[in-house]
Amino acid sequence: MLFAARALQGGFAALMAPAALSILTVTFRHDATERAKAFGAYGAVSGAGGAIGVLLGGALTQYASWRWCLLVNVPIAVLAAVGAILVVRESRAQGNTRYDVPGALLATLGLVSLVYGFTKAAVDGWRATPTITLLAIAAVLLLAFVIWETKVSDPLLPLRVIRDRNRGGAFLASLLTGAGLFAMFVFLSYYFQSVLHYSALKAGLAFLPFGAGIILAAGASTSLVPRVGPRMPMALGLLLAAGGLAWLTEIGAQSAFWTHIVPQELLMSLGLGLAFPAFSSTALIRIDARDSGVASALVNTTQQIGRDDQRSSDTRLASVVVRRFGRNVGVWDPA
Repeated sequence: MLFAARALQGGFAALMAPAALSILTVTFRHDATERAKAFGAYGAVSGAGGAIGVLLGGALTQYASWRWCLLVNVPIAVLAAVGAILVVRESRAQGNTRYDVPGALLATLGLVSLVYGFTKAAVDGWRATPTITLLAIAAVLLLAFVIWETKVSDPLLPLRVIRDRNRGGAFLASLLTGAGLFAMFVFLSYYFQSVLHYSALKAGLAFLPFGAGIILAAGASTSLVPRVGPRMPMALGLLLAAGGLAWLTEIGAQSAFWTHIVPQELLMSLGLGLAFPAFSSTALIRIDARDSGVASALVNTTQQIGRDDQRSSDTRLASVVVRRFGRNVGVWDPA
């Protein structure tokens, strides 16, 4: 039931998330300042949602039931749907809108094989036959997808979207950010609750500095991008985020929250808050209206694939964290 529900959730999220960025792209096409404000607001709202989510999830788990972490999304989704119907104007693509079904199948199966290959690598090792087989299948399918997209008249992903060097670099930055940084949430969740013995609510509160940093930095990015361009906020932001993640590796079983975790959270979040609006705007700037949907979808897809590849080994690696610190603090090790 959980697998089926998650698949439905992901399928509808794949319809919704690209549409949101596409609406911003089409609405704010001509004024660079207003465009930067729009993407900054999008990043800030995302950060605020993440902060509220971890806090509310901890409170619901501790005082009600973990099931409410799933149920609480239903009224939120209903309100969002009603608001979209009342506020968002309808728009339709011009010209031919036939679906590239073979391209969709090749891309989906190739990416699923890639993520599953990383999962098997975490369990069986990189030299294991299932790992090599899955990664080889992924390479063949994704290469076939690229070749198919050059031949078909109505491609799922027109290659002109990624041939632009700036736009392609923004997509790559999005992929690497998801692959390099977002496993941190899983590790810190294990660390807070299994090593520091925080309650679910206290663990949620411990993530609040991260959300606050993203909101502040995303607001600052709206002023920086129109003045200096996206390169400096993107590069500086990713460097700050990587530095915060590297700094976080120094935590131990006796680390103090305010001196060994909050500064790292703030450094990472300030970096991501600077970078997110910059590379989202770069990925979608000067894009044709007919390509805005697929470019927006690609921003979301690169982030999700990066996160999924990272999450595929999270449980195994998190158990290593528990084993490493558990000996010192008496934590039960389920492994």
